[in-house]
Amino acid sequence: MAQFDVYRNRNTASREAIPYFLLLQHEVIETRALRVVVPLVPLSRAELPISRLNPIFEIEERKFILSMLEIAGISTSFLGGDIVTSLSHRRDEIIAAVDFLVTGI
Repeated sequence: MAQFDVYRNRNTASREAIPYFLLLQHEVIETRALRVVVPLVPLSRAELPISRLNPIFEIEERKFILSMLEIAGISTSFLGGDIVTSLSHRRDEIIAAVDFLVTGI
């Protein structure tokens, strides 16, 4: 499990609203059965996203925002192995969103 990998939501009840999760937690911290993730939600679901807090990504030819306010810890087993893509090339934007969430700057 690598930081910034995108996983398909395996929960059929919530998959439409939250199709993907971005793994935020760095792989150095793998001592627990939980992983810190941020949902990637369809751009159409978002209400006026804040660009620094909610960067937009294209995944499988659709646009999604990083829903940083929904950051959560979920079971490693829930993520499974269905990696869709990696957003590691957008690291700076993702880290900036985390910084903005925590510091407001």
